[in-house]
Amino acid sequence: MQLLILGCNPLVHNLVPSLIQKDWKLTILTSSLNCYNEVYPNDNPKIVEPNGILIDGMTSAGIGVADAFWALSEDDNKNTMSAQIAKHIFNVPNVLCLVNHYEKLEVFRKLNLELISSTNIIAENILSTVESPS
Repeated sequence: MQLLILGCNPLVHNLVPSLIQKDWKLTILTSSLNCYNEVYPNDNPKIVEPNGILIDGMTSAGIGVADAFWALSEDDNKNTMSAQIAKHIFNVPNVLCLVNHYEKLEVFRKLNLELISSTNIIAENILSTVESPS
């Protein structure tokens, strides 16, 4: 599986080892070239720095051959824009978009994207713990 990830943060750092173990080929598009200090074989993950224009950065990072694109940066607007580019321009079959701010979630749902919200997931976990304490 060829995966392009937008963003480099603790969430991405947590995902990368498991994805590499599953033999996924990873490219991380981030303005922080030193975002990944761990060394993995075969230059995986590959780190690509954007050139300032989102679609050009995605193209240079290999969006045209990606099987999946995950927009996991801290910027909701950049995540949704890049997810739309991946889905509607490059026809990437598996597109996932992180939305960090709950207020934006309802608006972004209208874009017909696969959205995840860390706020919602944490709230659901807290509520399920309260409802069924161990």
